[in-house]
Amino acid sequence: MSKESLIKQARQAVIDGDEEAAEAVAKMVIAEGINPVEIINEALTPAMTEVGDGFANEEISLPGVLIAADAMTKAIEILEPHISADEVPENMGTVVIGTIEGDIHDIGKRIVATMLRVYGFEVHDLGRDVPIDVFVEKVKELKPDIVGTSS
Repeated sequence: MSKESLIKQARQAVIDGDEEAAEAVAKMVIAEGINPVEIINEALTPAMTEVGDGFANEEISLPGVLIAADAMTKAIEILEPHISADEVPENMGTVVIGTIEGDIHDIGKRIVATMLRVYGFEVHDLGRDVPIDVFVEKVKELKPDIVGTSS
């Protein structure tokens, strides 16, 4: 199957929030020997941008965004182990990221954490509903280059 066809299918799987299709396309990308970073950059990321724009324009509901993000995450979980060491820059820095206590929403944080990993950052994702003192302790321990919070 051609790279262009797989890009189109991967993009549509994310837009549709179809986890099974996203996983299947990711597996085909690996089987065809296509660079996973190209699929992430040319299909998955643009698809989530389109979904985000649809949400901003009130054309897509929040559950639709969450479902699309889950499809993207499933595909990236399959693709990420197959990214060549040559494709990942040497450690670009350390990131501590999490969603602040009182908030259980983590879609944006998950996407950011995944993309940072793909581009060579060592990411420590503390999860969601994280107390401030946990953030402070992790920052003291790791002395990260970047601290990302979502709330």
